[in-house]
Amino acid sequence: MTEVVPRRERLRIETTAEIKQRAWASMAEVGTDALSLRAVARQMGMAPSALYRYFASRNDLLTALIIDGFTGLAGALRKAFDESCRRGDGAADVWLAVCAGYPMQHSEAQFLVTLQALTASVARS
Repeated sequence: MTEVVPRRERLRIETTAEIKQRAWASMAEVGTDALSLRAVARQMGMAPSALYRYFASRNDLLTALIIDGFTGLAGALRKAFDESCRRGDGAADVWLAVCAGYPMQHSEAQFLVTLQALTASVARS
């Protein structure tokens, strides 16, 4: 039997997804540094204070986007690895295939945010 997701939870999931989608689009247009929760709320026709019920801060939203970016990258790596195992390719071939394909399969903003997060984490270590 399929578990029924309560209506309120479905709406929260849908709104969260729309916030993220609009944030990606905004970053593609104006850049990561210019991302504004107020602007995203305005695009959605909601009060800025309402958006803070979903993400407590701009950094929380960016963190969620970075997690989504790395999750997408991990999925792309897994898919490329599975395909390369069937073909007998080496690890370098897998990495090159992912690097070539990931930016084309995702928006430029998603790719850049993921890359910025990776670069920042490497710089801190």
